[in-house]
Amino acid sequence: MRKYAQYIFLFGIILSSELYFFWGLEVGKYGQLICAISALILSGMKVEEKSFTSCLLFFLFYLYASLYVLDLNLLGRLFSFLPFFVFFLKKRDVQKIYTLYQDFFVYTITISLAVYFLVIWMQFDLPYSVIEPLNKVKTYNYLAYPFCVIPDESYFSHFRFCGCYDEPGVVGTIAGVMLVTNRWDMRNWKNIVLLISGIFSFSLYFYLLQFLYFLFYARLRYKIVASFLLIGLFFYLQNDELVNEFLLARLDFSGGDFSGDNRTTALFDSWYRDFLFTTDFWIGCGKGMANIVDLGGASYKHLIVDYGFIMFAIYMFSFLYLIWRNHSVSKKFLIISIVFFSLIYQRPFIFIYLYLFLLVSPIYVLKE
Repeated sequence: MRKYAQYIFLFGIILSSELYFFWGLEVGKYGQLICAISALILSGMKVEEKSFTSCLLFFLFYLYASLYVLDLNLLGRLFSFLPFFVFFLKKRDVQKIYTLYQDFFVYTITISLAVYFLVIWMQFDLPYSVIEPLNKVKTYNYLAYPFCVIPDESYFSHFRFCGCYDEPGVVGTIAGVMLVTNRWDMRNWKNIVLLISGIFSFSLYFYLLQFLYFLFYARLRYKIVASFLLIGLFFYLQNDELVNEFLLARLDFSGGDFSGDNRTTALFDSWYRDFLFTTDFWIGCGKGMANIVDLGGASYKHLIVDYGFIMFAIYMFSFLYLIWRNHSVSKKFLIISIVFFSLIYQRPFIFIYLYLFLLVSPIYVLKE
C-alpha cells in the first residue's frame, strides 16, 4: 500500500509541475489534491516528533492563508490549505519519492536535451506545433517539439533550455536544487544530466546556487579548481553574445540595484515602499492582492503582501526550526537553509506541491 501511495504522490507532483502536455487542461489543482490525499495515507495522519512543533506553526499559517483570501470561493479556500499536508510525510517516504521524481525529471529532461541540441545548436528541422502559453500574461506562443518547448519570442530566448516547462527558470531551479541535494556526485550520470540542463537553462538562480554550494560546502581543492575554471571561462566567454545577454549583463550593479533581480516590476516596488510598515504590512491584504498589484511577478514580497509580515516570519521560522531539528547547527543546516532562502526569494510558490517538495526534500535527502 505504501509503495502505491508513493507513486500516487509522484503523479500528483508531475501534475502540479504542469508540463506542456497538460497546458490548457488545468491539471495543477488535481495534482494538489492527489498529493494531499496520498500524504495523509502515507503518514497515517501522524506527524513525526521532530516535525511536531513546526507542523503546528505551519498549520497556523495555512489556516490563516485559507481563511484570508480575497476570493471567497469555498473550494479556493480548501485548496489553499491542502499544501499543509506535505509536512506529514515521513523521512523514508520523502527519500523514496525524491528518488522517483528525480528519475522522472532526469529521464524526461534527457530526451528534452537531445531535442534541444538537435533543433537549436545543430539546426535539425524536426516537426513541431504552435501552442499557447500556460501563463496568459505572456504575449508569445511556444514551438512544441517532442518533450521540448521553445518560446517563439526573441532570438536569444531560443537558446534558453526550457525542457517540458514554460520557463527555463523552472529547469534551472529543479536541476539546481537536486544537484546540491545530491552533493555534486558526478559518479552518477544523472547528476551530469542535471548539470547540463542547468547550464543551458542559463538560469541565474542555478549558477548562483551552485556557486554558494561550492563556497560553503565543497572541499578546498575543489574550490581552487572551480575558481580557476570560472576565471578562465570568464575571460574566454566575456565577449560571447549569449553569455553577456543571459548572465554577465544580469550581474551588473548600477544605482544600488542588481540588474538580475527581476522578480518584481518597478511599479510594484514603488507600491511596496508605500506599503511598508502600514497595518496591512503586518497582517496582509489577503491572498490574491499581490497578483493584482504585481501581475506576473514572483517574490517573497508577495507572501508579505498577501499574508503579512507576522505570518511570513512564522513560516520562515517554522522551516528553519524543522531544518535545525533534523540537523542541528552544521554544514548541512547551512546549505539546506541557503536552498530554502533562495527558493523563497525567487520562487515563493508555497502553495504548489512541486516547489514545496523541493523545499522539504533536501532536509531528509541531503547526503552526509
